[in-house]
Amino acid sequence: MRFGYGRNWHIFHQSDAVSVLRLIDKGSFIAQCNISKIATVSPGQHTPEPQFQADIRKALGEKLAKITKAEQIKTNDGRFLYRVTALGKSNGIEMTWIYYLCAAPDGRQLSFVFSVESNLVEQLGNQDLGIIQDLEFLASGRAPTKAASKDK
Repeated sequence: MRFGYGRNWHIFHQSDAVSVLRLIDKGSFIAQCNISKIATVSPGQHTPEPQFQADIRKALGEKLAKITKAEQIKTNDGRFLYRVTALGKSNGIEMTWIYYLCAAPDGRQLSFVFSVESNLVEQLGNQDLGIIQDLEFLASGRAPTKAASKDK
């Protein structure tokens, strides 16, 4: 996979299981993005939306207050993109989580989770969507490429 992100995003952690980016603006932490591979499915398929939402509910547990929005994002290249916005509290802080299910036409899947304090959602703006729309699943057999910073 390959995607770009603005210069305020920084790689915080990277392993085979997960990559973590953090958005820092003028020295202040704004948001975190966790990127994980999820189970590959049959070509042309993706994790069903109700299952993805159930997985979100399970992952957030008691932190979750409600899911406020769930929508498919249109693409022109055969990718399936599905966004779920959830609200809740973590350690007494109002939080917004934006989950993305991203599936390639060949069945490879990724999950992106953007975590942001609810009072900082405006500062995140549409940067999450920009990253997701820029996501490219590379052809099988091609060496993986790390995420690339874009000057924005």
